[in-house]
Amino acid sequence: MTSETPAPEPTENGSPATNPEGNRAPVSPNESTGAPGPYNPPAGPPAAALNPQEDKQWASFSHFGGVFGFLPALVIYVVFKDRGRFTRQESQEALNFQITVAAAVVVCLVLGLIPLIGILFSLVLLGLWIAMIVFSVLAGISANKGVAYRYPVAVRLIK
Repeated sequence: MTSETPAPEPTENGSPATNPEGNRAPVSPNESTGAPGPYNPPAGPPAAALNPQEDKQWASFSHFGGVFGFLPALVIYVVFKDRGRFTRQESQEALNFQITVAAAVVVCLVLGLIPLIGILFSLVLLGLWIAMIVFSVLAGISANKGVAYRYPVAVRLIK
């Protein structure tokens, strides 16, 4: 009794299908046709656009979340960037500010380990934390009113 492997199905151009390693491998019928199946499920409906109230709400949440660090702004930017123009703009601004603050915190923590100037950088770290809270709250209030906020100090990494 001999076992033969089935020949791979030809692709649209007639050549045998190969996997990413270059080996010949069978292709499921659904993959070549693009029809929904177990390997390529149907795409869901596109996300609905935010209404103006929701747009302002999520924009202000991205700023208020800055009190907890950059993660809330990052999540809101990734989830809602294509659903609302104002939310995209404000979450991008909040994320840039929070990344800038996080970088400054790391620098202050490292320089705070130096014996003589460590106390100075500990005070700078405290001031940085207070400024982060104040600017995040001011930006959140501004975004809640529907007015765009521009942080006074932020490296614009996300464009």
